[in-house]
Amino acid sequence: GKIVNIASMAGHSARRSGGAYAVSKAAVLRYTRGLAAELASSNINVNAI
Repeated sequence: GKIVNIASMAGHSARRSGGAYAVSKAAVLRYTRGLAAELASSNINVNAI
């Protein structure tokens, strides 16, 4: 199976405005990495675009 999460470059760096948006996208990126590691043994691919 496959899971695709929607991320943003804003998750990699913060700007003066949009802090909450950047934090939420950083969380999506970390969640994606953790879930990918957890589900790899079940042949489930997890990615962020």
